[in-house]
Amino acid sequence: MTQSQFDHGARGDVHLNAAVDKEACPLNLAPTASTTAALALGDALAVALLDVRGFSADDSRAPTPAAVWPAPAGARARRHA
Repeated sequence: MTQSQFDHGARGDVHLNAAVDKEACPLNLAPTASTTAALALGDALAVALLDVRGFSADDSRAPTPAAVWPAPAGARARRHA
């Protein structure tokens, strides 16, 4: 996912162009439209992978490493202080 076919995107098997013609910033300096385009494309890829891999609501309930691993020493005391 790039803004130009001439950067790293040319080296991959697939190139997803997330280029925008102009940012919303009147000076065309602040990344506004381009970051929104990148987020939308990333979300679309994530949703497509959910479908392709058959990910379900039950899969999202699986424990994560943060839920399984113990908290660092003293973390509980700091939370309740």
